[in-house]
Amino acid sequence: MVRRKKLAVSKSLALKKIKSKTQAKVKTKSKAQVKTKAKPHKSAEADSKSKKAKTKYTGLTNCHNCLMQYDPAVGHECEPVSERQLISQLNEDLQDAFNQLREQAVQIGEQRIYNNARAVMFARRVCYMFMRPKKKYIEVCFFLPKKLNDPSIHQTHQVSKTKVAHTVRMVHPDQVGSPLTDWLSEAFLLAE
Repeated sequence: MVRRKKLAVSKSLALKKIKSKTQAKVKTKSKAQVKTKAKPHKSAEADSKSKKAKTKYTGLTNCHNCLMQYDPAVGHECEPVSERQLISQLNEDLQDAFNQLREQAVQIGEQRIYNNARAVMFARRVCYMFMRPKKKYIEVCFFLPKKLNDPSIHQTHQVSKTKVAHTVRMVHPDQVGSPLTDWLSEAFLLAE
């Protein structure tokens, strides 16, 4: 029993020493430490909420046919952009080039020609070519299975395992000729 009392007394003394040491540490903090309080850590949810608050979400989407912004919950009455409206911004030479290339594409075979607000697409089962009017040129993009190395091709990039997109910039009607029409015929045959 005496032994238990001694253990209890030694434990209580040890606890008093620990308390006095922690109190001494608290008392010895500098004035700068006392003045600046530790900021609580933001949770991940609070952080994401503040980011969302910074970037305003309007809820509007752009229509791919007329480029009008609308609320998808309300909808809108779309007035699609016609081919004439697409090429009306071009100068006469580029309009002639567009019309010549369109006629050449129609002569290749039966196909579907449609457009959105930025381009005119030509398709059999899948799209094999599109023309995108820009301010100073017409961007003609067609799809072939292999990459062509020709100075008239502005850019190429692999769009799938079997297709490579080739981009030609047309700046004059004289460019509607042999190599381009041959490539378009080949792309037409492969678009089954």
